[in-house]
Amino acid sequence: MKKSSTAKAASNKNVQPKLTIGLDLGDRSSWYCMLDEAGEVVGEKKLGTTAKAMKEVFAAMPRSRVALETGMHSPWVSRLVSELGHEVIVAHARNVRLIGESRRKDDRLDAKMLARLARIDPQLLSTYQVNDQNGQPLKVGGLTVWDAISTTKPNNLNLSGYDTTCVPANTGPCAPVTDANGQFQEIGLSVCAAACNSGSACIKGGPTNANQIWHVGPTATITQKIGYYCDHATVNGQ
Repeated sequence: MKKSSTAKAASNKNVQPKLTIGLDLGDRSSWYCMLDEAGEVVGEKKLGTTAKAMKEVFAAMPRSRVALETGMHSPWVSRLVSELGHEVIVAHARNVRLIGESRRKDDRLDAKMLARLARIDPQLLSTYQVNDQNGQPLKVGGLTVWDAISTTKPNNLNLSGYDTTCVPANTGPCAPVTDANGQFQEIGLSVCAAACNSGSACIKGGPTNANQIWHVGPTATITQKIGYYCDHATVNGQ
């Protein structure tokens, strides 16, 4: 099974988004970039990283595809934007390494790059491929998928709670399900870590190690090793 990122989709999937938006989140302010169906920039702006500011901006937009990276604010922002009717993709930073390793950090350019990646092929950011025991793609649709997470040592962040695919956490099956290609999108994953908060900033710290077990269909399980830090997470050491 190949992990590409975390993702969260809005419920009204039958309506094709006409706008694709990249949202680069910061602790105090964020930047978004909007692309039309032809890939042209039709708007970009800075906004505050607050629930009020996010609601004002995204409630006024038509249903769109919104891409953002995993981070301290991605769990609550992805939920809020999704509840406003948008399709939300929360991409793991390691899958968009051209943002951050190729040049110095630039919020405006990062937002534009996220938008372009999500427009060209959102599966580059958000898709899990379920494979068989020989490592070949298992093209079976309709398989239920859910995950469970358990903390292992060390637990330097003293984590005590997780938001996983199902609610309540670590129960299932619920959603999502595989499509005809044996692929699925993960509902946004986050962790609760009071040790990471210092005022409104995310401090350095970690790791807390955990096992994430994916349950695919009635019998298959796939285990991944997660490393949580205050400012990023690793999957299987990457």
